[in-house]
Amino acid sequence: MYGVVLWCSADSRKAVIWCEDHGDLAFYEDVAAQTALDPGDLVKFRSEQTRRRRLARDLELIEQDRFRNLPDDLKAAGRVHPASNTPENGKVVRLCNGRDARGAQAKPAPRQLVGV
Repeated sequence: MYGVVLWCSADSRKAVIWCEDHGDLAFYEDVAAQTALDPGDLVKFRSEQTRRRRLARDLELIEQDRFRNLPDDLKAAGRVHPASNTPENGKVVRLCNGRDARGAQAKPAPRQLVGV
């Protein structure tokens, strides 16, 4: 499965991953990890469901900073206008707008990763 790192901690070597199937978030923890993760990194992993949560196993970094703005875009999309109880910006969060963070033509995202 593919996913995008939404949050991570280098100190605790933990991460939260938004999954391509838009199901539950996956939680990753590996004290022996050699790969440093950052929010926005595209990763591939094996998903394992426990009774309490979805876990990411055998994580592989596919591309650093592929979706650098996604964590902030999701936060902004989640803000609800108090009067209408609807998202303030009313926009769909897109994973790829055709340009990467540097303004260069972006590579197309895997087909399974689509905006919410």
